[in-house]
Amino acid sequence: MLWIMTATADAATIGAVTDVTPDAFGTPPQGARTLITREKAVVQDEQLETLANGDVAVEFVDGTSLLMGSNSLIVLDEFVYDELTFWGVAAYQLQRGMFFFDSGSLPKEGVRIETPTAIIGIRGTAFSVAVSESGKTTVSVAHGEVSVTSTTTGATATVGPGSSVSVDARGELGNVSNDIAPTNDPTIDVAVANAVDQATMAAEAAAEQAASAVDQTVSEAMSTTNATAVDIQSSAAQALSSAVSAAEQAASDAESAANQAASDAQSAAEQAASDAESAAEQAASEAQSAAEQAATDAESAAEQAASEAQSAAEQAASEAQAAAEQAVSDAESAVDDAVSGAPSVSLP
Repeated sequence: MLWIMTATADAATIGAVTDVTPDAFGTPPQGARTLITREKAVVQDEQLETLANGDVAVEFVDGTSLLMGSNSLIVLDEFVYDELTFWGVAAYQLQRGMFFFDSGSLPKEGVRIETPTAIIGIRGTAFSVAVSESGKTTVSVAHGEVSVTSTTTGATATVGPGSSVSVDARGELGNVSNDIAPTNDPTIDVAVANAVDQATMAAEAAAEQAASAVDQTVSEAMSTTNATAVDIQSSAAQALSSAVSAAEQAASDAESAANQAASDAQSAAEQAASDAESAAEQAASEAQSAAEQAATDAESAAEQAASEAQSAAEQAASEAQAAAEQAVSDAESAVDDAVSGAPSVSLP
């Protein structure tokens, strides 16, 4: 795009005229009203105006396109755009007439369009605006979405593709209609129709691409599924073979373990029998020794008891004899005493 710097030194160039049908005029800030020609630069704060047979197409530096129909007046209040960061703001005053916008790279939240009765916000959009002499504003969306707010009541409507809404001269916001309201300006209505067709073709192309992508995804998924099935079958066969080998190895290991356990059990039983026999012989020997010792001890005890009994008997006999002798002695003494103490008896 060729930007021709024909504006005044105090105003910044923000775009250029790409097409014009006489009669159309531009009035830059602090400048004179001049006839608009193709490739004329437009500047911030400039007023653009068309007469009964005129129309103007402008492309701004961010890529936004503006088409003005006949008997239209717009003021380019503000336009700031940084091509490096894509940041910017824009404000337009649509005072009367028919307009068509196709938004560019400016952040959508930074764009503000005002009419005598409405404020319009955009969200990546192609749309038309018709402003009557009374201030009535009608907005129709070819694709994308806009918000329309009454400057009187503050009521807001969201308008999607193929829909329109109006704010009357009193500022009353109407209901959203599911059709595009004609502006009765051939230039604007053709632009809207072309935008609708482009949006439709883009949607169809996107649908075809999506369908193709789905078909491709399904095809790839089927191929992947088939490959996966073969891999699963191969893996299953490998797993079965591994399981059989593992089972055979386990059986062999179990047999070996059983044989070893049987051998160990037999050895343990033989050892236990040998130990039991040795213990029995040891016990018998110890029992015989104990019996012999007990007999010896009993014999000794008997002899000791007999000896002690004989001694006791001899002692008792000796003591009995001494007692008897003492008793005899005591008896004799008593007799003697009795005889000596008896009175003398004279016999006649």
